[in-house]
Amino acid sequence: YEADNAMRIDAERELGLCLQALGRYDEAEAHLKTACDAFTAHFEAEDERSIACQEQLAALYEEWGRSSDD
Repeated sequence: YEADNAMRIDAERELGLCLQALGRYDEAEAHLKTACDAFTAHFEAEDERSIACQEQLAALYEEWGRSSDD
């Protein structure tokens, strides 16, 4: 069950990264936030997947020229 959740969440994250690469930042943000929240809920904030997702979300904001507070 945990592996199935991880695969679904990772697919959400990957979709966000693809949208980011296309410059579709609003959509990318929504998918990356969903993935980050899910990783944290299912696997703890200290899990490497949660940390990597947060770093990717931060990279999106940097590329987009926004902060997480915008």
